[in-house]
Amino acid sequence: MFDGHSLPLKAEEVDRIICFDAFHHVPNQEEIVREFYRVLRNGGTVVFNEPLGLHSKTPASQMEMREYKVLENDMDMTALKSVFCEAGLREPTFKVAANPEYMMSYEEWQTCRTGEISNRMANALSQFLQNSSVFYFQKGKALYDSRQAEGLAHELEISVSKLTFKVGVPQKIQVSFRNVGESRWIDKNDGPVGTVNFASRILDYNSKDILAENRRFRIPNEMEPGDHFSGEISVPLSISQPRTYWLKFDLVSEKVCWFETLGSKAVLVEIKVEA
Repeated sequence: MFDGHSLPLKAEEVDRIICFDAFHHVPNQEEIVREFYRVLRNGGTVVFNEPLGLHSKTPASQMEMREYKVLENDMDMTALKSVFCEAGLREPTFKVAANPEYMMSYEEWQTCRTGEISNRMANALSQFLQNSSVFYFQKGKALYDSRQAEGLAHELEISVSKLTFKVGVPQKIQVSFRNVGESRWIDKNDGPVGTVNFASRILDYNSKDILAENRRFRIPNEMEPGDHFSGEISVPLSISQPRTYWLKFDLVSEKVCWFETLGSKAVLVEIKVEA
C-alpha cells in the first residue's frame, strides 16, 4: 500500500508512471517527485493529464474544497519544471490535445487545413490547455525496448564453425553476444511479444533454405545497451534425418523480428547429423 510518502516499489523498477487528474491534489509534491525519479528506470517517463493555472479558483474546485475537504493545488508549470529538473528529470514535453467541446465549421476546417488557425480556435486551445494539459517528464534519454524493432542490434560469436550430432544427443557450444544497439532487451512480458531469445534455425546445406525452427534460449536477464552475455548453451536438434545441414544462430525479439533483418550478422555453423 502507498503511505503517501514512499512508493512500494524497488528502485528503477518501472518504465511508465501515469497521473491522471491526481497530482494537483498531492500535498507533498516535491517528495513524490523524488519517488518518481527513484522508481523510474533510465529512459522512463512520468506522464500527466493535469489542470494548470488558477484551477482552485474555479466554481467546481471551490465546491469540492468546501463540501468534501479536497485539496486543490494551483500548479505553476515554471515551478513544477524546477522541481522535476532538480530531482534529475528532463524538461517537460507537451502533447497538443483536442478540446472535445470545440466544434469547427466547414469553413474553419478548410482554413485549418491550409495551416492557418483562427482566433476562436487559438482561444479554445489556450483555455483547454489551462484546464487539462497533457505533458511528461523523461528520466534520461528516451530508450526503446525490444517490443519494437527500432534500435535492435547485436554482436554474436559462436565458439565452433562445425559440429557433429548423434540423433537425439544435444551438443554444448560457447556463445557470446552483446547488445550494441540503442534499445533495452527485455527477458519477460505479459505475453511473448518483445522478449529476446537466442535461437537457431536449421537450413538446407546447398540452398540454405530454412527447413525447421530449432531451440530457443531466453536471455537470462534484461540487457541494456552495452551489456554482454557469455556462456555455455546446450543445443538439441529438432530434426533427425542423417545429413549435413547448417545451423543458423541469431537473436529474435518474439513477434517483432529477427535481428538479422535489421542488419545484425547471424552465424552459420555446419552440422553433420549421424544415426
